[in-house]
Amino acid sequence: MSIPMIVDTDAGVDDAVALMMLLRDATVDLKAVTTVSGNVPVHKVNRNVGLLVSYFERDIPVFGGSALPLWGPSMDSEDLMGEDGLGGASVLFERPASVPEAESAAAALVRLSREKAPAAGSTLLAIGPLTNLALAVRLDPGFAARVPHLVVMGGAVHGIGNMTAAAEFNILADPEAARIVFSAGFPRVTVFPWETCIKTPVPWKEYERLTALQTADGRLFTSITRSMAILQKDQFHSPGFLVPDLYAAALAVSDDYVTLARPGFLEVDDAFGSGRGLTSVRWNLDQGSSANVRVIEEFDLEKLLQALTKALGG
Repeated sequence: MSIPMIVDTDAGVDDAVALMMLLRDATVDLKAVTTVSGNVPVHKVNRNVGLLVSYFERDIPVFGGSALPLWGPSMDSEDLMGEDGLGGASVLFERPASVPEAESAAAALVRLSREKAPAAGSTLLAIGPLTNLALAVRLDPGFAARVPHLVVMGGAVHGIGNMTAAAEFNILADPEAARIVFSAGFPRVTVFPWETCIKTPVPWKEYERLTALQTADGRLFTSITRSMAILQKDQFHSPGFLVPDLYAAALAVSDDYVTLARPGFLEVDDAFGSGRGLTSVRWNLDQGSSANVRVIEEFDLEKLLQALTKALGG
């Protein structure tokens, strides 16, 4: 049975790898991709998603989203992802990028949620800042209740951020939006935080095995990831390749990847201080209170690597 899915993305390197795996997964029915400014400005995100959709020869609508967070200037990760967000690989695509639809991402999210009752397994995968989702909630307060499962890559639930001591990029890029989303009443929310990624990196020997695949998708994977992998290894001394959006995409496909998850009540600090962007989680819930998220603490990396290898044609 196929899994209806919408992906909201800021289409940097790890987003691209996540989309590659999803686009090759016969069990995923990708209904649409919505874009948001984050790793790179939204016009580059539109191009990157359009290039991938064209490369895979898929007729999937792309809806351009917000160019700015709800408040203040935008952030980016071009120092990590490259000026194009794809590690310089955008020039290697032979087919032109598909063009985004005229409808905005937030409007499309609301409309798609209204068109028919979503199947029980329908999933909205958010692997960028949460601006589009917050705008959709503001457009239609009933939007959240119509999304059966929201999967978010974001947050630093144990206070180990990658942008500040407290905050992870996707949340810090638009804390106001994140606060709206996590308090909107989505019936099921799965959060894959930054700490779980750094706890389980792809070992370098496994990364090199993937880059040695002499398939078209394998070569594309290498082209997109190589410069960021070198940066992570040589400058940041990471024990392995960090691709958090890929992990979140796998969890959106199947709970079989989950080996440890904890329920909790997550709140976002959107004040202007050292804690801005902090995602604090109350684990020991008071009697009568309920969790608003399920946080993934551990996952099956071996199973994920098997799925990615298959997606790349290995």
